[in-house]
Amino acid sequence: PHTIAGIIGLFTSFINNNEFYTLKICNTLLVFLSGIVMYKLLLKLFNNKNISLLGSIFYITMPYFMTNIYVRTAFNESFMYLFMPMILIGIVDLLNKNYKSFYIYFILGYIGIINSHLVLSVYFTFIVLIVLLINYKKILKKENIKRLIISSILILILVMPSVIMMLEHKALNIYTVFDSNAM
Repeated sequence: PHTIAGIIGLFTSFINNNEFYTLKICNTLLVFLSGIVMYKLLLKLFNNKNISLLGSIFYITMPYFMTNIYVRTAFNESFMYLFMPMILIGIVDLLNKNYKSFYIYFILGYIGIINSHLVLSVYFTFIVLIVLLINYKKILKKENIKRLIISSILILILVMPSVIMMLEHKALNIYTVFDSNAM
């Protein structure tokens, strides 16, 4: 998320070199893209454009989402609202045997969610596991298990640089989150 903000800030620095406007642009894009991704998920689940539109409007106007953006300015945590539906779209595509789309949404969603908020990504993984267990008859096929393992390995490889950096900071004791006196 911070890299995305940096890239947007780089491109908007020609117009206005102010971080506040970059944050506003990022938040606007985040709300818009979160609504689109949720609309796509609901359309896959319900196959009804009206329900999908109404659901995505409810999703992007939820008080906690708005509080994260406008009150707490929890930038990384707000990106969870973009990536969680992407993971669920990937699962729906896996169940519907749309494997190319499964890989794209599932892997991009998990890379985004892990880089956004590591703790919440672990919690969300438990929700994903519950969804997979509910659909165990479709999931416990050799081809689906193979696809889940391949995507998990790709996710681990792609997030490893940021996880290694976090562990290095913890080992060197220079990461503020791990310092109880600084928090």
